[in-house]
Amino acid sequence: MIEAKARVVRTDGVAAYVEAQNASSCGACSSGKACGVSLLGQMFGGPAREFRVLNPVGARTGDSVVIGLHEHALLKSSLVVYLLPLLLLFAGTVAGLGLAPSIAAQDIYSIAGGAVGLILGFAWVRLHALRLGAGKNFQPVILRKENHFYIRDIKEA
Repeated sequence: MIEAKARVVRTDGVAAYVEAQNASSCGACSSGKACGVSLLGQMFGGPAREFRVLNPVGARTGDSVVIGLHEHALLKSSLVVYLLPLLLLFAGTVAGLGLAPSIAAQDIYSIAGGAVGLILGFAWVRLHALRLGAGKNFQPVILRKENHFYIRDIKEA
């Protein structure tokens, strides 16, 4: 299980929307030190995005949680997203090369075939992602709440 820390932004029935906390490999970002990696993260990092996750632990807005995703889901998704369009690009290029009526037209036919293969690969990935996203094994889930005490928790106790 791949885990990451996140903060619950809002809840919706059995799901929660979280913002994942950016983590660096060395931990310097959390201590406020500047290095090349944190500088690149600041330059190219966009605004925080919300992700929908399953919420079996009943986390509430503002809770710090640990979310998880199965390794096989990440591996399978990565292979589909990266490898399939690339394979269809090459297959389209070879098919276009074989369909060219003359040697002079081979370049144009191979480029057109590669483009068609790449577009078909992206379309297939999109349809496959919609189908896989519905399965519970491919959805991130809140594993546990972090052990932080909030003022709200003290008032409720």
